[in-house]
Amino acid sequence: MRDDGSLGLEVRPHPWGHRLPPPRTMPPAFLGHDPAALRLLETARRLARSDQPVLLLGETGTGKELVARTLHLASLRAEGPFRALNCASLPAGLLEAEIFGAARGAYTGAAESRGGLLEAAHGGTLFLDEIGDMPPPLQAALLRVLEDGVTRRLGDAAERRVDLRIVAATHRDLGRMAAAGDFRSDLLYRLGRVLRLPPLRERRGDVLLLARAFLLEAAGGRAPAVLDPGAERWLLEHPFPGNVRELKCLVLSAAALSEDGVVRVGDLRGDGEEPGPWTAEAGEPREDLLVAALRRCGPAPTALLVRETGMPRRTVQRLLSGLVRGGGVVRDGRGPATLYRTRPEIPAARDPEVDGGGE
Repeated sequence: MRDDGSLGLEVRPHPWGHRLPPPRTMPPAFLGHDPAALRLLETARRLARSDQPVLLLGETGTGKELVARTLHLASLRAEGPFRALNCASLPAGLLEAEIFGAARGAYTGAAESRGGLLEAAHGGTLFLDEIGDMPPPLQAALLRVLEDGVTRRLGDAAERRVDLRIVAATHRDLGRMAAAGDFRSDLLYRLGRVLRLPPLRERRGDVLLLARAFLLEAAGGRAPAVLDPGAERWLLEHPFPGNVRELKCLVLSAAALSEDGVVRVGDLRGDGEEPGPWTAEAGEPREDLLVAALRRCGPAPTALLVRETGMPRRTVQRLLSGLVRGGGVVRDGRGPATLYRTRPEIPAARDPEVDGGGE
């Protein structure tokens, strides 16, 4: 350590200059050609040129830490360390020691003095996730770091100078919290430029691209599994409240369940009895999807229609019974070998209220 309290690390220029990493190194959350993703990329490209703090706003699962890592790799601090901490994961006392460090004897069990993440990230980037959960006293201490570039360990009077970039993130409305007195407004202003990460439902055009990227990841160097048409439609209609994280978990689990290298709707749901995207919260089951599947597949068994539509078996069976009674669909045979086919004159869609009722 130098006499001035700094750690003596030099920040060297990164060979990429001021631009984002090559496409092969981009994390999956950054892949995409949807306008919302492209706007995010362009804003990140500009922010990477600066050394100012950045505040990432986005729902859970939108890839905030991946964005923070990419900003770090695209900055002049790319060869320095990257450290990350979720502020909601520790109680206040431990959180202070983790971020700022602690002197020997500062608390029970502190047998020796140690530096915190601020010192560990010297010359690089510190990512503080869920900063909205940081207690007010620590907010004031963090503001001092941002303003003066100095930090002080818990229980130590000595100040240490640090040189780092801070990237913070939250899913909370910090403006409303500041108005209510739950978050320091001066810290909010000092956190710099706000970068909003769009939820996956606002970048539908990237769902299949991301899903295929996760299938490639799951393959581990082998030939990746593929999505059948029904699975693609299911993914495009799914609301994804958990965003990219939920999509990744679904796809990786489905790839593990697939036995023939083809991911089907049942693999994605994990349970063939769970409602597909066209039932329950999304609305009534749609006969037009079933009719379209019959036209594509010709005489088809119920199992194939379940895969093609993404609807539960009971729903498909109920809709088929209604279509048979209405004369638009013909049933060939009985039992497991039953095949269904459409009459040429069947309309493209029927009123789903014909059969009434739910599951």
